Amino acid sequence: METQQDFWAVGTREYMPGVLRIRVERIPEGTQNPWLMAGTEGTGKYVVFALIRADQSTIAERLTREAGWKQPGDSGQDRFSITCSKERFPEMFGVALDALCVKKAETREVNPDTVTVGKMLGVNAHGQTGKATVMKKLIGLAAKAN
Repeated sequence: METQQDFWAVGTREYMPGVLRIRVERIPEGTQNPWLMAGTEGTGKYVVFALIRADQSTIAERLTREAGWKQPGDSGQDRFSITCSKERFPEMFGVALDALCVKKAETREVNPDTVTVGKMLGVNAHGQTGKATVMKKLIGLAAKAN
C-alpha cells in the first residue's frame, strides 16, 4: 500500500510561564511562509524548527491520545500537540521528532533563523554551519526519544 507523504512542521512556544506547547502540523502545499505555524495569528510565537516529509499514519502511531497528544480533528485543529513543563520539553520534543522519523527523513529543511532555533535548543548556530548544527541537535533529541 502506497502512503502519502506531506511536509510537516515541528514547532514550540511558551504556553504560560514554565509550560511549553509542542505542535506537529501538516504544511499545506503552496504555503507562502512555512516558518509561521498556523494559529499564531502572525505573531510568530511558535518557533518552527524544521520541515520534514513524513506520513501521517507513521506519526499517529507514535503521538497517541493515550500518551497525551491531541489528535488531528480535536477542537477543529488539524495537528498533533501536547503541553508539557520546560523540564519535560527535551523528552517530549524528542518524541515528536522521532514520530517524524527525523533520523531517517530524506527531505527536511531547518528553519533559516538558526540563531533563534539554536538558542531554543541550547546550541550556538549561525549560517550554513548553523543549519548542520541544528539538524545534528534535532537528530540527537530524536535518538534520545527511543
